[in-house]
Amino acid sequence: MRQNGLEPDVVIYGMVIDILCKTGRVEDAMSQFNQLVTEGLSPNIIVFTSLIHGLCSIGE
Repeated sequence: MRQNGLEPDVVIYGMVIDILCKTGRVEDAMSQFNQLVTEGLSPNIIVFTSLIHGLCSIGE
């Protein structure tokens, strides 16, 4: 996202993570989560809920 001049915030990351989890791309969602944390942003309840749902859907 940054290479395109975008400055994502926790809401944008949350939407991306939610979509990735809902489409079964949980590993990609985890990668985005790690990027969110690396950038110093604090995940919110929506991010955690999406990840929990995604991980449960793949049996993790």
